[in-house]
Amino acid sequence: MNNLINIITPYKSNSIDLLDKTVETLAYQNIQDINHIIICDQSCNRIVDSYFKEIKCDFTSNYKFVILEATKKGIYSAINVGLNFVRNDSLYLVLGAGDLIFINKNHVFNMNNDIFIIPYSEYDSRDKIYTKMRSLYSGIPFCHNAIIFKKNKIRYNEKFKISSDYLYFIEYLKSKKFLSKLKIELVDSFKVLVETKNGISSKNRLLKNFENLKIVSYFFSFKGITFYLFFVVVRLINMFLKKITHKLIFW
Repeated sequence: MNNLINIITPYKSNSIDLLDKTVETLAYQNIQDINHIIICDQSCNRIVDSYFKEIKCDFTSNYKFVILEATKKGIYSAINVGLNFVRNDSLYLVLGAGDLIFINKNHVFNMNNDIFIIPYSEYDSRDKIYTKMRSLYSGIPFCHNAIIFKKNKIRYNEKFKISSDYLYFIEYLKSKKFLSKLKIELVDSFKVLVETKNGISSKNRLLKNFENLKIVSYFFSFKGITFYLFFVVVRLINMFLKKITHKLIFW
């Protein structure tokens, strides 16, 4: 059993506002033990350091933080720096700067389980989580900040610009023999609110689909490619129908 969670936050900005939102939901709660790992590049290292020096006196004893410097460019390189800092017997979650996590009560993690999912809805049962897991052909089934992993030897592939979290997720499941013996734990005492909705994946869907297709073709061959292309076509049709419906309503 364990009630400590490592939260990895890569940060690259001259404005502290986004990071401040995330820290506020973590540093002032006295429920869950949190080790917050912030990875900065050289351009914002001093800003982040000054920010924490000013406000750390108000933090609760449950919150610990460390500031690390990114060794290379790219979000996945920064996450890997954070992963290397996490102890081998620990859990970790990647939480983007600006994204919020609310903790209603202390959650004691059962370390015999393989993966821990924060449900986005109160209706997300364990059966629904397993159903989403089976839709791996269409991309990562959960937002990355809803998945708590056990520390392992896998690292994020830095050659991918957008979809390395999808690749990491599949490799993690593969290390657990996919879904055959996977033990899932719901963390329903946590709630994640995604504030940063204009990330790179939403701005460059073409690149995201291309990278996802490469991953699907590698792990699931022709069957995976067919399913993923079908998924993309269905999504495009839905987007088109929504636009047409919106125009008809307000015509």
